[in-house]
Amino acid sequence: MNLRYALLGPLVVASDDGHAVPLGSVKQRLLLAALLLRPNEVVGVDDLFSVLWADTPPASAAANLRGYVLGLRRRLDDDGGPSRLPAVTGGYLLRVEPGERDLDRFDAAASRARRALAANDPADAALELGTAVGTWRGALLADLPLPEPLVHVAAQWEERRALAEEDYADALLATGAPDAALPRLRALLDRHPLRQRAWGQLMVALHQTGDVAGAIEAFQRARRMLAEQTGLDPAPALRKIHAEILRHGEISRRGQAPASIGLPGPTPVATAGDRSASGSEMAVHPGTPGRTAMSRHGQGGGPAVLVPRQLPPETAEFVGRSAQLRRLSELADNPGRTGVVISMITGAGGVGKTALALHWAHAVAYRFVDGQLYLNLRGFGPSGSVMSPNEAVRGFLEAFGVPATRIPVSLEAQVGLYRSLLASRRVLVVLDNALDAEQVRPLLPGVPGSVVVITSRNRLSELVVVEGAHPLPTAVPPRAEARQLLAQRLGDERTDAEPDAVDEVIERCGGLPLALAIVAARGVAAPRLPLAHLAAELRDSRAVLDMVTGDDRTRDLRAVLSWSYQAQPAPVARLFRLLGLHFGVDVGVEAVASLVGLPVGEVRRALAELASANLVDEHRPGRYTLHDLMRAYAAELVTKTETQEERRAALRRLFDHYLFSSRLADQQIAPQIDHRLEPQVPGVTTVASPDHERAVTWFNTEHQALLAANERAADLGMPELVAPLTSTLESYLHMSGRLQDWVTIREFALRTTRSLGDLAGQAAAHLGLGRAHSKLGRFADAESQLREALHLYRTVGNPSALAYTHLALSHTLERGGRIPEALEHAHSALDRFVAEAHRAGTARALNAAGWCHALLDEYRRALPLCEQALVLYQELHLILGEANTWDSLGYIHHHLGDTTRAVHCYQQALGLSRRADSRFYEAETLFRLGDAYQSDGRLADAHDAWRQALEIFDLTSHPDAGRVRARLSGAVDLSVLPT
Repeated sequence: MNLRYALLGPLVVASDDGHAVPLGSVKQRLLLAALLLRPNEVVGVDDLFSVLWADTPPASAAANLRGYVLGLRRRLDDDGGPSRLPAVTGGYLLRVEPGERDLDRFDAAASRARRALAANDPADAALELGTAVGTWRGALLADLPLPEPLVHVAAQWEERRALAEEDYADALLATGAPDAALPRLRALLDRHPLRQRAWGQLMVALHQTGDVAGAIEAFQRARRMLAEQTGLDPAPALRKIHAEILRHGEISRRGQAPASIGLPGPTPVATAGDRSASGSEMAVHPGTPGRTAMSRHGQGGGPAVLVPRQLPPETAEFVGRSAQLRRLSELADNPGRTGVVISMITGAGGVGKTALALHWAHAVAYRFVDGQLYLNLRGFGPSGSVMSPNEAVRGFLEAFGVPATRIPVSLEAQVGLYRSLLASRRVLVVLDNALDAEQVRPLLPGVPGSVVVITSRNRLSELVVVEGAHPLPTAVPPRAEARQLLAQRLGDERTDAEPDAVDEVIERCGGLPLALAIVAARGVAAPRLPLAHLAAELRDSRAVLDMVTGDDRTRDLRAVLSWSYQAQPAPVARLFRLLGLHFGVDVGVEAVASLVGLPVGEVRRALAELASANLVDEHRPGRYTLHDLMRAYAAELVTKTETQEERRAALRRLFDHYLFSSRLADQQIAPQIDHRLEPQVPGVTTVASPDHERAVTWFNTEHQALLAANERAADLGMPELVAPLTSTLESYLHMSGRLQDWVTIREFALRTTRSLGDLAGQAAAHLGLGRAHSKLGRFADAESQLREALHLYRTVGNPSALAYTHLALSHTLERGGRIPEALEHAHSALDRFVAEAHRAGTARALNAAGWCHALLDEYRRALPLCEQALVLYQELHLILGEANTWDSLGYIHHHLGDTTRAVHCYQQALGLSRRADSRFYEAETLFRLGDAYQSDGRLADAHDAWRQALEIFDLTSHPDAGRVRARLSGAVDLSVLPT
């Protein structure tokens, strides 16, 4: 019996005569799906456990798995023949013949079609692609609840489907069949609205059918979609099509021959080095290592397209590694089964993994015309501050120029946006110092074209199995390369003169490039010192740094480090060991100055000496980092050398640096908040933020250190600093959309203040938690937290804080539909703010009360309250408050019957929201503006406003998305209206 396996849609198995094979329970079908996705390959038992039970397999998992396998054998095997599902060592294997899977039939037809397209035979290509896309009956395994290991596989196949659909559109347009292409392109863009190639094809198809206005409108929709969801302009290829369509119209009006309309090129699967690989014609721009180079394509007025150039400088000590470099290039040119090239450089600490990755990355950077992304994921190091996938994805989105306020809250939505951005680009992604597969997986592209290089001390075997990654184990370099490294720094004449000493130095350093670089720096600093003397110094040291346990090559690393450290002047050596107290990923000069209690100029010179000795690395101007082994050594030194009082004083200066610098920055972001600046301890250096932009930049740079400082303060016996550190971070976390971080720091602050018996601190923590939960749509949690804050603020007697809590509770209750209760709290807040002469709070309470009256249909009572709020906000120059109040006034005038004035108010609100880059306010205003347009009979304008609002709500997973979608579904068919 021959079988056919259909996975492109609901899972179906059928015999040659067309009879479906019953597959049993959901678990049994999931097992079959996992085996079908890796046919003729041993799938390990642990991998199958992950598919069937995620991270919590039951005690009976092994027995259950055997039962599911037995059930499948009964259904799939022929009587008397060999089993299709034999047990093999370590797991199970499903024997599948060529052509039995619809996945293989799809791939084969798509490959034949692409060869036909390359041979300029669109008719044959169209036939083959019609066959290929016709194999799809829906999403991959559409009837199964896919676990995480299979979700990413499904996304990769969906991308292959989209590429085939775009190739099909090319073929149909080339054969003069735009009417056949149009419905397919519209369906594709419904599923993938950010595919610029498909938008270009839609424009060309509409143009070919004579619908020039529709083609131009499609470009406008594409531009709005990209701006709303990514903050970026259309790619040059798309703008070129638009320009040609416009030029065609001009030529037609003049009676000249029609202009030809070109198409953007396809996104290739394996065209390493092809400058048009991204299909977006992005120009190459020189960039500063570690920075993001900005380039604006075309003359559009939208946000600039950012081409990230984030690779840090490569180390001067790199030599050799020719086999690994060659293998990296081979892999980049030959994608595996997933189409996404993933290379994993693995090995012990200090063997040169990062140096290898960066050397290769810099050598091939020119091939990745859409940029290079780099992240140190901090998977290993004594600081313990492993980068979360959420923070990593956010960082990459910001590198592409996506404004912080346009980044979704949930990790799933962030990953979707990130992969959409990469879908039309060829980017090199370097993920350094990874901890595990879970940390890496969200950062992997979902489409062919880009290349990922990962470094890790772990083997990350799950990425090999599931993602098709290629492992590149890396050991210490051969002795010849180690000699070359020393000769490169010390000079051939010097190393050739003392070959025995060179060999001993290599032996004492265990061949580790990190240790050899430190020794070389010492030799460069003392050019007349015999190399035999260096070897003797290493020989005489008995210290052993056991940072990489079980690896004999590192036994003399402490000797190397101690010897280099002891060669520094006393003040420089003290600075180095105090760096062992720092808890951030990297550190700025001002923070170091506070840590050691010295002037910035003196500290800058000391850091330069440490950098020249390879003890620290200035990876960006003014920002320093330590290799994790170096950090461990510094931490060991500071514990042994400095007294507990000296360590505590240094940490207190460091905490005060972050506290007072963040307060200065917060006053630019939230000027209505009055932070009382307490006296500083001596020796603290702060960073002033003279304006809003530089305050945000400072927070973007330091917020990870601030989050770490929040926890370390309590751990290190200074819990009284937790509450003030938390309060200065809130506005930034709110503004930048880091809502889960907001919840985390407030929960920690609550635990800490409870341990201290600090009622005011507890009240502030409850207030912050309530506001954060409210923003996340968790209204019951928010109300509980805010009512506890009310109780505590009444106890401690803080009128302004009590008023703000009433205001937050009013907002939460209003969002939950409890308007009368919300109105009571708004008036309670208003009374207290007026009594305190708190103008910003008064403005907020006036608008909140007016809004609640409006929701209760009390428009005449609402109007004067909101008008008073508007005057106050304008006097205080608080843009977001003014925008919110214009929105309230628009709603009031609309329901009073004055739609002209309502539209004017909404447009004022919209302009201010966009100026402040507040997506939440913008979407709410667009929603209500659509209602006003509908009342005024402007149905096309209403539809457009609702559609824009829905795009934002969907992107941010906003609960109001359903309300907007209902408006759109109930709207008339706007396609029949005159333009």
